[in-house]
Amino acid sequence: MTRPTPVHDLSAATISLAGDSSAPLAVAVRHPDGTWETAGHPVGAQAQRYEIGSVTKAVTGVLLGVLAEAGDIDPLQPIDDVLGAPLPWRDTPLGRPRLIDAATHHTGLPNTLPRVRWREAAVALGISTRDPWRDIDTAEFLAGRRECISRARPRRSFAYSSLGVGLLGDALSAAMGAGSYARLLRERVLMPLGMDRTGADRPAQSADRVTVGRNRRERPTPYLKDHMPAAGMLATDVADLRRLVDAAFGDGPSDIGAGMRASLQTRVELSKGFGVGYCWFIDHRRESPVIHHDGGTWGSQAHLSLSPDTGRAVVALSAKYRPLTRLADRIHRAASR
Repeated sequence: MTRPTPVHDLSAATISLAGDSSAPLAVAVRHPDGTWETAGHPVGAQAQRYEIGSVTKAVTGVLLGVLAEAGDIDPLQPIDDVLGAPLPWRDTPLGRPRLIDAATHHTGLPNTLPRVRWREAAVALGISTRDPWRDIDTAEFLAGRRECISRARPRRSFAYSSLGVGLLGDALSAAMGAGSYARLLRERVLMPLGMDRTGADRPAQSADRVTVGRNRRERPTPYLKDHMPAAGMLATDVADLRRLVDAAFGDGPSDIGAGMRASLQTRVELSKGFGVGYCWFIDHRRESPVIHHDGGTWGSQAHLSLSPDTGRAVVALSAKYRPLTRLADRIHRAASR
C-alpha cells in the first residue's frame, strides 16, 4: 500500500519555497505511521541549527505543562507569588495576572519594550542591520518591563506578548530554584527528550553554530539576544523539533508526553473554533484541528504544527523570511481529505 503524501514531492516543494535565495531552508513532515520525511536546500540544510524566534514560546508552554502535571507549579497562581517579588500591576476587578494568563497572552503587556519596537522593525525590513538590543542591559530591561507592567490592564483581553511569556519563564525559573530559564528547560524538557542541539547559545565556531538569518534584502542580521529567553531566544535543528513533536504522539518519556498534551489543550477560546493553550494556538475551524506556532527573528523564520487527528506534523526552519505557514497549511489540508 502506498503511503499518501501531502505534497507530490517534498524535495521539489522545498526547492520551490527556497526560491532564488541560497539562505538555508529545511522542512520535515511526520506521516501518520510515525515516520518522517525531510528535505532541505541547499545540501546539508537539514542538519543546521536555526533561530526559531517565537516557536520558543511553544517550548516554554511545554515546560509549563510538564511542571504543572508534575505538581510542581499551579498555573492559576499569580505571577508575583511564583516569582517571589511584587510587581506594580494596576488594581483591577480581575486581580493580578496568573501564570496561565501569561501563557495565553492575557497579561496586558505589550509585545516588547517600546524603545526597541521600531528598531526591531527596521532590522526586519532591511533598513538597519544593527542589533536592536545593543545598548539595553539587564537593569534597563527590568526597569522598562516594570514601567510596562505599571501601565498594563491584565486579564481583560488577548494581546500577544513576548514580554508576558518572558516573564512567565522568569517566574518558573525562580519558583524551581533553577537559576535560569535555560537550565530549567534543559533539565525538565530538553535532556529527557535528547534535544541536545536546542538552547539559547550562539557559538561562534563549532558544528553547533547557528545559521545567520538574512533580512528581506539578503543582508545578514544580528542574532537575537534580548532579555526574554523564554519568549524567542532558542535555536535548534529539525531533528530536535521532531523529538518534541513525537512526544506529543506518545513517543518519549511519559512525564514529557503528559506535559505536552496539557500544553496543547485549549485554555482560552479567542474566537469560535480558535483558541490558545499553554502558548500554542489551536485551530478547530478545519476538518482536522491543527495546533501550531510560528516564529521569526530579524531574519530567520520557523514553523511548528501538528494534527492529533491525522498524526501529521510539519517542522520548517529558514534562515530568511519565507511563507512557511503556507506550505504547512497545504500539507495539513491534503492530509485531512
